[in-house]
Amino acid sequence: MKHFIQLFLLVASFCTATAQQQMEFVSQLYYPDGLSSIWGYTAPNGTEYALVGVKSGTSIVDLSNPAQPQEVQFVPGPFNNWRELKTWQRYAYITNEVDEGVLIIDLQNLPATIDTVHFTYNGGIKSAHTVWVDEFGYLYIMGYRNYAGTIPTNERGVLMFDLNPNPMQPVFVGEYAANYVHDAFVRNNIMYTAEIYAGQFAVVDVSDKQNPVLLATQTTTSAFTHNVWLSDDSQHAFVA
Repeated sequence: MKHFIQLFLLVASFCTATAQQQMEFVSQLYYPDGLSSIWGYTAPNGTEYALVGVKSGTSIVDLSNPAQPQEVQFVPGPFNNWRELKTWQRYAYITNEVDEGVLIIDLQNLPATIDTVHFTYNGGIKSAHTVWVDEFGYLYIMGYRNYAGTIPTNERGVLMFDLNPNPMQPVFVGEYAANYVHDAFVRNNIMYTAEIYAGQFAVVDVSDKQNPVLLATQTTTSAFTHNVWLSDDSQHAFVA
């Protein structure tokens, strides 16, 4: 497959705290263009797919047989270093830092076909660095640019959209613009923002998305907060 750094498929035995030492190499796909991110999607019939952010587009890989992964769809896009992906229900949401707004893919007819739209929020989103979807069906767009190029870098925080009315046409519900946000993690209406240039992560209550409430901030090592992720029990935040 011509679109084929490397996607490695691994099987782990999560029996002890040393599970990371018990992985077995199964297979790989090679992407000459290089990759930036990866996410997963499980179809209603149980088929698992890898959604791969390739520098030249989005690759969808059927993992029915982990020993023989097969790329079943490829959506070309602007060539750039960053392509981030998240899913909600049967939909994938993909951002890049060049153009096209948010690519939305309807995955329901995989592996045979897919449907796509480019959501630009009427010109409000030309590109974005990262994307998140929470458990309630809200889409978060981080580090975005508009087509007019009028938003200062330090105000390119988080745009929030409701996917519930129509997952292919998100509805704007709010914005957090205190600082530039490079990445974010949201759970139970609490948003953790990686404010890379401010050198901190912030904790924001987004229960009312029209009126986000800043709860706390914390400077991180080297004052350069790239990303943040919450532990499963929500007791610890991990930053890089």
